[in-house]
Amino acid sequence: MKKTLFHRILYAFLIIAVLSFSGCSGSDNDQDSQTSESPEKNEHVSISLPGCSIEDARILAEGGSVSGEVRGIWIASVYNINFPSAPDLSDNELRDELDTIVASALSHNMNTIYFQVHPSSDSLYKSDIFPVSKYLFTDGVLHFDPLAYMSEICTQNNIDLFAWVNPLRVTVDPAKTEELSRKMLHPDSPGLREDLTEFFGDGKLYFNCGNEEVRTLVADVVTEIMEGYNIAGVVFDDYFYPYPANDANGVSFTFDDGDEYKASGTDMSLEDWRRDNVNRMINLCYKRVKSFGDNKKFGVAPCGIWQNDNGVNGGSDTTGLEGYSALFCDASAWISGGYIDFISPQLYWECSSRAAAFPVLAEFWDSMVSGTDVKLIISHGIYRYDNDWKNPSGELCRQIDIARSLSSYSGSMLYGYAALESNVNGAAYDTDESFLGEVYHYTASDSNKDKTQTVLFSGRFNDDKPLFINGVSVTKGHSGFFESELTLVPGTNIFTFVNGDKTVKLQIIKK
Repeated sequence: MKKTLFHRILYAFLIIAVLSFSGCSGSDNDQDSQTSESPEKNEHVSISLPGCSIEDARILAEGGSVSGEVRGIWIASVYNINFPSAPDLSDNELRDELDTIVASALSHNMNTIYFQVHPSSDSLYKSDIFPVSKYLFTDGVLHFDPLAYMSEICTQNNIDLFAWVNPLRVTVDPAKTEELSRKMLHPDSPGLREDLTEFFGDGKLYFNCGNEEVRTLVADVVTEIMEGYNIAGVVFDDYFYPYPANDANGVSFTFDDGDEYKASGTDMSLEDWRRDNVNRMINLCYKRVKSFGDNKKFGVAPCGIWQNDNGVNGGSDTTGLEGYSALFCDASAWISGGYIDFISPQLYWECSSRAAAFPVLAEFWDSMVSGTDVKLIISHGIYRYDNDWKNPSGELCRQIDIARSLSSYSGSMLYGYAALESNVNGAAYDTDESFLGEVYHYTASDSNKDKTQTVLFSGRFNDDKPLFINGVSVTKGHSGFFESELTLVPGTNIFTFVNGDKTVKLQIIKK
């Protein structure tokens, strides 16, 4: 019986909310005296339908997501993209932002977060190797530990948390000269020895992966994180050797690792030697993660194009920057070598792309991991909903439908969080349709459409499990009955109800 109660209450939600729009509550006179800045209050709502109009209502479809799949979001810290929103926030402000991120993940039926804690030779965690990130605190003191708090709240909410590490990027802000670039460093930090870094023509510093000490240093970062925090594992992104860049005359910059190459005494070409350096680093980091238990996972999210097909290399039918030749990262070697648990290629093109169509790349990566123990977790570029794709509506739904048809598919990760939270061009709606199934939607006429309004929602739920509305715990009533005041603003309102393993969404449009 309890299994159906949570679904029944959504029908009651529809009735109750519509009543608040139509004036059935009998409180219009009091509401007209309110300003738009002051929430209106419905003291009581009776369940009846005279004069009310529902233009569109669809019931939640069971099983919108695939059982066991990864569904998650990338949270970027570099440049204060997602977290923290600004440097030097108070502890409470930082907690609130992380609480909001986790609540948002839950509201979209997500179970995984990739959290950037080492964006550029810095730390958003307690580190003895690298300085505190300037994106967190500018005085260099760790007043609040984001990774510790994130670990705590993700554990409470059954979300797998991965520490997102950028392994070889030393600085991200370009400088005109090497001297200026090095002034950005913290000379008292053990991980920032000048002899381990190289200045590139793009004005940034990078660790020289041809140096064995660098590879060990990166592995030490992984160990430090795994040792200090209760997390699911570690994920690297696509930054290895620098992305290609040219000078004002169009001449390509060269990465200065010739001395290390000569000293290695290798018979490999420079390009193969660089790829081997990255392979060694990946393998070492995999072993460090696995030393904490086989249940701990290590993966990489490489550039979406491994190689473009040239007729003999087995690449994809695409035209674009190749991770293999441009960044010297050979994802095929990691997969066949068995030293990653998952691969999360960044397939940030739409299905109709001529240069790199999503279906082409998805099928390519599926074939690459087929027959191995490596999981395929596709990263989707919902940031491109923001005026980058001409017709983004439904794009994510199409992509995830295609991904779920693949034999090796294990899940989807979305980048980025800002597009999801702002619902730019319907990014959040497509996420919900993909991760949740259908959501309750309706539009109702409202004589007070320009005013903010507080509505009393009530209903039943499975009282053996906690109830959350938009990530906020609801105080239980008696015998599985609850009441909660929710504020409606002009336009679109979305409420997510999570009761144990049941998640439903209610979208209300004040129109």
